[in-house]
Amino acid sequence: MENARKKVQQVLARTDTSSFDADDWRKVLDCCGGCPPELITVLQDLQAQECLDAKSFLDAIFPKGKSGEATEACALRVIQVTDVYILDNFPSLRTLIQEKEADIKAQFGGGSCCISMLTGDFLAPYLLSSIDRGVGMIRMLNETPIQYVTWGNHEADLSHEDVMCRVEEYQGVWINSNMQSHESFRKCVGRQKAVEVIELPHKRVGLIGVLSNETNLYKPGAFGGATIDDPWETLAFYKKFLEKEKGCDLVLPLCHLYENQDEITCRNFDFPVILSGHDHHIVDRVVDGTRILKPGSDAHHAVMLDIIWDTHDSAPRIEVELLKVADFVADATLAKTVKEVYSTLDHLRYTHVVKVPASFQPLSSMNSRGCCTSAARFICSEIRCALNLKCLEGVSSHCDCVLINGGNFRGERQYETSHLSLEDLMSEIDESVEIVVAELPGSLLKGALRETWRGVSGAWMQHDDLVEVNSSGEIIFIAGAPLNLHQIYRVGSTRRFGIQLIPSVASFWQENPHLRPNPESAVPVHSLLLHFWAEKVWVRIWAFMDQDRNGSIDSEEMKLLDRSGDGELDRHDIMCAVKTVADMKTFDGEYTLTDLVMKVAGQCGQGCQGLTLKEINHRRHLRRKQLRTARTREARFPSELLPDAHVQGQNANPRHSM
Repeated sequence: MENARKKVQQVLARTDTSSFDADDWRKVLDCCGGCPPELITVLQDLQAQECLDAKSFLDAIFPKGKSGEATEACALRVIQVTDVYILDNFPSLRTLIQEKEADIKAQFGGGSCCISMLTGDFLAPYLLSSIDRGVGMIRMLNETPIQYVTWGNHEADLSHEDVMCRVEEYQGVWINSNMQSHESFRKCVGRQKAVEVIELPHKRVGLIGVLSNETNLYKPGAFGGATIDDPWETLAFYKKFLEKEKGCDLVLPLCHLYENQDEITCRNFDFPVILSGHDHHIVDRVVDGTRILKPGSDAHHAVMLDIIWDTHDSAPRIEVELLKVADFVADATLAKTVKEVYSTLDHLRYTHVVKVPASFQPLSSMNSRGCCTSAARFICSEIRCALNLKCLEGVSSHCDCVLINGGNFRGERQYETSHLSLEDLMSEIDESVEIVVAELPGSLLKGALRETWRGVSGAWMQHDDLVEVNSSGEIIFIAGAPLNLHQIYRVGSTRRFGIQLIPSVASFWQENPHLRPNPESAVPVHSLLLHFWAEKVWVRIWAFMDQDRNGSIDSEEMKLLDRSGDGELDRHDIMCAVKTVADMKTFDGEYTLTDLVMKVAGQCGQGCQGLTLKEINHRRHLRRKQLRTARTREARFPSELLPDAHVQGQNANPRHSM
């Protein structure tokens, strides 16, 4: 009987049975090699039925025993995603969950249960959450639905007040085993649980949710000052509690830990399987008999874990499949909701901030934690140029190169445009990132990148376009010149992590703490880049206005952009010039780039005050003087910012009327 049931299950798993009648059900058994003798009578009874669903069919063929106990197998199916910073894949994920739940019900009937979960990092950090504070994400979780979530370290990036609101809005269960001092445990009773027990016929599965307690992941006062307990002590305590007190047949850890930390769990416990996140890459491997599963970030893939008991007394069987979410048809209703939620970003999405040179195209930030990407190389290069432009103003010294760990590049995008938008910038690198410049010897830098390239991780070091690496992963050129082992180089990186993630650099600073860059010297990366890009846009506009190429703008040339004729250029004049002269898309009412262009062009006043002819010429004269009299030869500037440089692609006349 058990073998016959297995045959039927295998066929039903790949068959659409929604419109089957009794004859169709007989054919199912025929496909299994014929109708077993013990089922002939049952099938004769079924022929009297006009329609029979899969569950009723299984229940009829595999009936309950005389004692009333179910003889059929039971199974728990888990659909897991993790580290989700975009909403795009939820409509397809909704379909995936619905289809896979129907599939497990068709196989095991009432002896099955399907649950969905997200194991941490979904409220932050990404552009939408910086604007709506996670409201859109919680709406996606509720409408998909995702039934269980656990904490990730980035949930602490939002204010505690915002997080508390999101916990109240979430309609599922938040499993929180090692941060029970969080305020939500007291104020959101029922939304936070230390553990969860999933009930199956005669079987119980316990769920434990833990996140990392590494202090360097959190700012002071994270999670409203809650204490994060040791994850392994927590796992040990609740594993015993669930097995002894709750009678669980299997305990499933839901972790937000790095892969090497999951390996510790494997060595210290006898869990058959671990569902984890935090790393952003896909993992499916066995360590000391325990299978570690991670589906990667952003719900591009989902882990489907089946825990199956074939009989009441059998050991659980583990089956795993990694599903590509895009293979499932997007739910139309949820897709409409995604579009509605994302509409709050239209003013950013349709505002270009920089044109990407052909040398960086095609532009991609896919897998920035596992390979060097063109988008990271472009941004690192632009940061280097921006730092070097700042040094002309006496703000800082020059920068030889920029090295930034891949964990800071979060876009995961394949770009199909020659421009980056304000939304692209904010999605690729978080506005909280700050840049510092450190002094390091060439001998230390030679093998520095290779130290981080030994495996997929957030430490994978990205570099600018004037750093060249040989086939062994060693740096051989910096700033376009051969690496000098005895030279001290000025290296731009992020203040918080960056080159500190290179083991040899961390050791160097531990031995020489006075050589660490001063954190007070840090510059916000968005401000740095946007000011630099605004200057590049202004140079193009200036070149268009300077029709006679004499290095200054006169009142007649001013009229080329001055639509009102008042002798000044207001923000609307500049926005129009950004569109028509610089050939960059802008969104009406979004003045982030426009206002910066006015600032670098020489605007002295505040608010909506216009640019005067005197301000424009004075600012350009000062900048030309700075560029010409720069004494340092180390700093490298883009040719378009040099005095009297020819501006590539600059039209003699605007393409549209002003």
